[in-house]
Amino acid sequence: MMVPEIAAAAALRAEFGARDDAVIDVLLGRAHARGRLPFDLPSSTQAVVDSRADTPYDTADPLFRFGDDIVD
Repeated sequence: MMVPEIAAAAALRAEFGARDDAVIDVLLGRAHARGRLPFDLPSSTQAVVDSRADTPYDTADPLFRFGDDIVD
């Protein structure tokens, strides 16, 4: 499923195996979130359809590319 509104969102919260206390510290402003995106965020459903399932990071013109810095 694609969420095209993500490009206009002021914030997106996602975590990939972070400890609960670490997430809470970031949400409460006691720590700064940082990391790298672990996958491409496609810009459309068509981009997903056109990508090859057996080729990682094959998304054409993604909104955000694998490895992009994610900081608050």
